Amino acid sequence: VLLRGVSERRATKVILDITGVPRIEPGMAEMFVRAARAVRLLGADLVLTGIRAEVAKTLAQIGVPAEIRTYANLQDAIVAALALL
Repeated sequence: VLLRGVSERRATKVILDITGVPRIEPGMAEMFVRAARAVRLLGADLVLTGIRAEVAKTLAQIGVPAEIRTYANLQDAIVAALALL
C-alpha cells in the first residue's frame, strides 16, 4: 500500500508515524528499513516519527541506515519534510 501510494501520487516525502507503538520486534524494525529503501527507489524520502525509547533501542540494534530520517514527534517531522521540498 505504501509503495503504491508513493507511486500513484508521485510523492517525494513520506511520513510514517508510529506514535503509540510501545515497542517493535527486530523483524518489524527491519521491515521499516526495507520500506524506506523501497520508497527511496521510487524517488521519495521516508521520515519515521513517533519513536519511543524501546523502539529507538530496537532500531539502534539493527542499525538504521543514515538515509532514514527519524523524529520524536509528528510536528518536527512535518517541519523537516516541508524544509526538504
